[in-house]
Amino acid sequence: MNLKELREKLNTLPSQMAKILGYTSGSYWSLENSESILSIKNALKIHEHFGISLDEIYGITEEKQKAGISATDTAVITPLEDNLLEVFRTIGENLGEPAQRAYLAIGESIAKNSQ
Repeated sequence: MNLKELREKLNTLPSQMAKILGYTSGSYWSLENSESILSIKNALKIHEHFGISLDEIYGITEEKQKAGISATDTAVITPLEDNLLEVFRTIGENLGEPAQRAYLAIGESIAKNSQ
């Protein structure tokens, strides 16, 4: 789902979405009219504001998840990955970037040792 489709689905005006994402109206229009995929940073802002899942933001259905296909032709964000992103965001809000870096280091260590 592109940003315009998502905005319309959420029944939100372009000016409101621009404010949510921290863009000027002109910058937002450029973003909405581009062919690029919504960044995870902006997707998280939308998630926080509207309380909808990243799967819904990216238009990923349960059937597409099972088939390993996403609406954006990118890697599927699973519910577990969505939860990890939420934990990562919360760590950043409460403890800052150093704690996020430590969280990443732990994850990288686990991944390296599991190979």
